[in-house]
Amino acid sequence: MKIIMFLEKYTKKGFSIWIDTCSILHEQFQTCMNNIAGFLTGNNYKIKITQTVLNELTKHTSSSDEELKANATKALELITQGNLKNIFEVYGDSSHSFADNDFLALFTQLRLKENILFITQDVALASDVWDLGDSRSVRSKCIEVAKITKNGLLEEFEIDDDFEDDYEDYEDNINRNYTSDLDGESIGDINARVKGNIKGDYKNDINEILDGNILGDMYGDINGKMNGTIQGSMYGDINGILNGNILGNMNGDIYGKLNGKVMGKMTGTLHVHNSTNKGAIQENIVMHDVQMDDIPSPDELKQKIKTAFENALRNLQ
Repeated sequence: MKIIMFLEKYTKKGFSIWIDTCSILHEQFQTCMNNIAGFLTGNNYKIKITQTVLNELTKHTSSSDEELKANATKALELITQGNLKNIFEVYGDSSHSFADNDFLALFTQLRLKENILFITQDVALASDVWDLGDSRSVRSKCIEVAKITKNGLLEEFEIDDDFEDDYEDYEDNINRNYTSDLDGESIGDINARVKGNIKGDYKNDINEILDGNILGDMYGDINGKMNGTIQGSMYGDINGILNGNILGNMNGDIYGKLNGKVMGKMTGTLHVHNSTNKGAIQENIVMHDVQMDDIPSPDELKQKIKTAFENALRNLQ
């Protein structure tokens, strides 16, 4: 079988095999894994999955996107409970913020001592991983990148000299006004107004106004005003005003005001403007199901700090 021949050339050379979240969520993931399960089991070989990938899949099982939710639930069951679980090995812990960073940091170390085959559908991440193997300053082992095809096979990710030009064109397409939705994974900056929803993962900055929702994960900053809701996780800063809710996790800072609710968890710092001295009072916060009105005003924060300081002095006496 073609897919076995493809895989065999890597296993014979002792490549460690890793897989990304987007490949696990691919519609042909189960078919692909069924095609290679017997070969992997017979050769005592496993595909490694980082704990952060499992965390991403688990998070997606609660997604408001019904298709994503169903795909993540099915994939997680296959990996942890189904007949394919014996071909996977969980690696690492959940200490990193998101999986892309996890892979790059991990492969930077592993490339010094072992050959790596990475399975992903993410063009940008594939390019970054590929570049690790081309480093001129560090003697690296071999790093190869593959993807799952629409037929449930594996093939090499073709990253040629034209990739950077193509990628720049892709980013340029985002740097204009959008009056409809951005469907799928957006990679790059949105330096304009988006009047629709971002449906999927977004991995950079929104440098203007978003009149819509982020229906997925946001890895970057909102440098302006967002009139919408983040229905998923937000890893970055809101440098302005969010007129909406965070229906999931927010790991970052809010520089300004949140006109909405955090229906999940908010971990970061709220920088509240203080009109008295034109400075800012910073409060480290971890919030669950909190409205902005529940957060103390600058004067209340000053009083809390003053009271805490006075209590500390009394305790020392």
